[in-house]
Amino acid sequence: SVTGVQTCALPIYIISVYKSLFSLVGGDSDQIKHWMHTINKELADTPANKIKTKGGLKLVLDYLHYVSRES
Repeated sequence: SVTGVQTCALPIYIISVYKSLFSLVGGDSDQIKHWMHTINKELADTPANKIKTKGGLKLVLDYLHYVSRES
């Protein structure tokens, strides 16, 4: 089913968020933690809260991809 496919993609999205963020901050775990728990104006929430939903997870991933292209 379509829902099953989307659910299977969630771990891949989570790993992609981590890898993108890891790359952006040079692997600094303190910066990763800070970014995840600080309100982001573009996301209108903390990334940690956003990734609790499928839509929010995709939004965070899209945002990180956008930011990484800009750097």
